[in-house]
Amino acid sequence: LYCLRKLRPIVNDDTIMLAYHGLFASRMAYGIILWGNSSESQRIFRLQKQAIRIVCRKPAGSHARPLFVESKVLTMPAIYVLEVLKEIKKDSSSLTRRGDINMHLTRQADQIDVPRARLTKTQRHWMYLGLKMFNHLPSDLRHSEEKTFQKRIREKLLKECIYTVDGFWEVEF
Repeated sequence: LYCLRKLRPIVNDDTIMLAYHGLFASRMAYGIILWGNSSESQRIFRLQKQAIRIVCRKPAGSHARPLFVESKVLTMPAIYVLEVLKEIKKDSSSLTRRGDINMHLTRQADQIDVPRARLTKTQRHWMYLGLKMFNHLPSDLRHSEEKTFQKRIREKLLKECIYTVDGFWEVEF
């Protein structure tokens, strides 16, 4: 944040955005699948909101949600959701579908089977959450090509600007 504050008065908007992505966003996104749903991730998200305020030349108390939408930057929870969904999409062909287990033709036959999880720790794991999120997506999006899938998810997350991982469940695809 210090570098962004020092660069802000001397560089143009494109350069400060490059600095944001190079100095902050790249480090924030590193390994986000592993730590993105932890309780400590909120501290990183607060820092991201500070950084976006600096980039957009807004005072410290201003709302950050419109700034994320305006500057087309994904929030930290949205990056986590996107990365988890990309990982599940990559492995979706090898995962067990509900239709493979149950021989009856059902409406949910094309969804991925989510194993039962009793513990909260298991339910917060990226793989479990990813399977549930993937099943939450419409069928045409789940079966789309990987590039199209990433693009459509990214566009929707940019537009919705979710502030928590649980905010994903309220997004209409």
